[in-house]
Amino acid sequence: MRKVSFYLLGILLAGPTHANETGVQEIRLTKKEIAISGEVLFETGSAKLSPKSYALLDQIASLVKNNPKLPRIQITGHTDDVGDADRNLKLSADRAESVRQYLISAGVKSNRLVAMGYGESQPLERGTSPAARAKNRRVDFIIMRPFSISANIGFAQSIPSGVDDASGGMGLLIGGLIHYGISDQIELQGGLNYINRNVTVDDRQEFGIGYIEVPITAHYLLPTMAGSIHPFAGGGFSFGLAAGAHMDGSSIDATGLLPSFVIESGATYEAPFGLMRAQLRYSQALGSALAENDDLKISALDLQVGYVF
Repeated sequence: MRKVSFYLLGILLAGPTHANETGVQEIRLTKKEIAISGEVLFETGSAKLSPKSYALLDQIASLVKNNPKLPRIQITGHTDDVGDADRNLKLSADRAESVRQYLISAGVKSNRLVAMGYGESQPLERGTSPAARAKNRRVDFIIMRPFSISANIGFAQSIPSGVDDASGGMGLLIGGLIHYGISDQIELQGGLNYINRNVTVDDRQEFGIGYIEVPITAHYLLPTMAGSIHPFAGGGFSFGLAAGAHMDGSSIDATGLLPSFVIESGATYEAPFGLMRAQLRYSQALGSALAENDDLKISALDLQVGYVF
């Protein structure tokens, strides 16, 4: 009896790894999802779960139950591109719901689970090869965290206009962003940055303007790439408040408020040491940058990288 007890204790301490007819299947909790090394299997052309998937789903159910503070889990069903698109959409939704019902029967509260079907619209791999199609037939377990925060640093390339012989220089950007997911595909973003903009006129006069900036944007989350890259694209507005300006070493007056129209794209990446975020942003200035020169506008191309908490 003592040997059996130690054996069971060893299984519990080993973590969420299980071996069955489909081989060893592992589950891993990341910031974005419950990642699985295997796959959820169904009867061919059906939403009926294969018994081979029960052990894997039991692990997922245990993980969710043992983490009561975990946000809601979105179970997403996906198909390959074989067959009618509308039928594939319904099949993917039915399969996601089958998984949801199994997890509920395993003791997970129903209000912690959401089922969605995307059919063939979000492939992991493009192509019509059997390997690509097999990879696209899947069920994902997405963690619906409404809020996340990222700390960012980057380079700010100024693009001046309105003044002849003006060229932009490289500056520094540092700040933080708050991300709020209002759905699985729409994200709102706001934050606070400090940005230094540099401009040279006639190869002689050098302007430097510091801004405290508040960006407000919305992103559309694009299909996941390579399993761990989550791209996005969107836009909005930013509002910069001048924190100081100088020309050739002397202080000058900058416009108090500088609004800009923003277009940006980027991706989050699940690295081994955490969730990283990178985005490229173009901001089109909607007002002048200097109080004594209404013609000078400073647009910009910024590259930001950061860590998501």
